[in-house]
Formats: sequence, structure tokens, C-alpha cells
Amino acid sequence: MACLPEQTVYNNTMKRIPYQEAIEVLKKIHIKHGYSDDRAELSSRLFCEANRDGVLSHGLARFPNLVAAIDANRVLPENSPEQSWGGGALERWDGRQGPGNLNAHFAMSR
Repeated sequence: MACLPEQTVYNNTMKRIPYQEAIEVLKKIHIKHGYSDDRAELSSRLFCEANRDGVLSHGLARFPNLVAAIDANRVLPENSPEQSWGGGALERWDGRQGPGNLNAHFAMSR
């Protein structure tokens, strides 16, 4: 069962993992679940950056839920957003069940 951020208990017995090592571990898990190398690297980095920056709701505590969603076919690792409508300064995008952090990264890069 995945641990939700508000249920996470932090104490001095928790092991600290070097930042780059955390990215590499997550990347291996991403690849095992159908991500391309580049998308696995970016998604892993986004999870670790969120945790590092103190945004625990979008960090490592969320990762088990992503893996469960992939296993249940609710998230499709290689799907990218697709524009469904655009008019002037407004656009509507369909996330196509792609990973939320990668869809958000794409949207923020526009």
C-alpha cells in the first residue's frame, strides 16, 4: 500500500539516500515499467527535485502510486499530451493518460 504524504512519518531513523542515487534507482524502476530512457530520466529527476525542494506531495511518497497506476493501465508511460483545441492565446491539451509529472513539465515548458 502506498504511503500518502500526510501519512509519512519522518524521524531520525530514516536512511538518507544520495540525490543522484535516488534518481538512478527511480530511473531503473521507470524503465522496467515501460518508460524510454529519456522519459525515465526526466520523470525520476522531477520526483527527486520535488522531494529535495520540500514539495513532498509531488515527491518520492507519490512514486508507489504512479507504479500502481501504470500496472493498472491508468497511466501510459509513453503517452504525451496532444493539443485538442487552440484559439488565440488559449489552448486545450489532452494528457492522453500520460504521466502527470511529464505532462506538467511539457505544459510548463510551453
